[in-house]
Amino acid sequence: MLQNTIHGAGKHRFKVIPNWFKAGSLRIGNGHGVVMTTCGYLAFLNDGPDAQLIIIDPQSGKVQLAKQLGLSKAHGLTSVREAGRDILFATCLDSHKVIKTTLFGELLDEFPFPKAVIKPDGYTNVGEYHPSWTVHHPDGRFIILDGYGLDFFLEYTASGAFSRMYGGNAGGVPHWGPHAGHNDVYANGQHFHVAMSDQRSIVTWSWDGRIIGNVPIYGSDPRMLRPIEGGWVVAHIGGKWPQDFKAPGSVTFHDKRLKPIGAVGATISNIAGKTTLVTRDDTPFRHPHDATLTTAGDLFVAQYDSGDQPLVKLERV
Repeated sequence: MLQNTIHGAGKHRFKVIPNWFKAGSLRIGNGHGVVMTTCGYLAFLNDGPDAQLIIIDPQSGKVQLAKQLGLSKAHGLTSVREAGRDILFATCLDSHKVIKTTLFGELLDEFPFPKAVIKPDGYTNVGEYHPSWTVHHPDGRFIILDGYGLDFFLEYTASGAFSRMYGGNAGGVPHWGPHAGHNDVYANGQHFHVAMSDQRSIVTWSWDGRIIGNVPIYGSDPRMLRPIEGGWVVAHIGGKWPQDFKAPGSVTFHDKRLKPIGAVGATISNIAGKTTLVTRDDTPFRHPHDATLTTAGDLFVAQYDSGDQPLVKLERV
């Protein structure tokens, strides 16, 4: 980790804050999800043995709460407002379910594998289902992306009832595609974006289940996108994955229509309308899996397979 180097350019210039995360004796696993809560703390999801959910002070890096959620391979983390409070949705690859909790990790609801999806053009058993992330509409309905299973989109009502399934290979969704996504907050709930990981693109879907846009980013591997500062921040686990699992990855910034406007740890080129992301040798990252910014402009990145750097802080300069 290069700690004394300024990374990025323009308004996207950052420096790494070394030894920021004060995990103490907690055994932290791979960093997967990181979100800002409305009360100003970070919620961090990892797949370690001690506490999958960790609430952290973004200034001091001190742990405010650590909660064991009982998940096997915890993966995706989403925060939504419900009845005036922050609610978390956490997906789990090997427990084959999604859970809904308070910021304190108190279980509110659980969404296991729905038996209604076992059918000739769907699933044959629960072992095929590995939910990776959730995407939420402003009216409360949400979609579970099965990005590590059969690539289906499972939609639920605001009350938590399974309503329908679409996508999958037969629906034009390639395997290792729908890893994570977010409602387009700039489009009044008309559509949502999905980071297509190994497909190296961000695809836009209407909420009635149609693909309406595609932004390819060659040399990328987008894992998650989050709205920030009138645009988006995207974590790329490694531009050569899965061919080269040692590729370190980068973070990019986009305008509200997903046009790349900056990067940390990479260089963006656009030749003849083809956007390409090239990871820099001096990238400060080790496999970014999710990223977010505070209102102060500090960048926090959850990292997969990163050794002692599962969650890093970069300060804007």
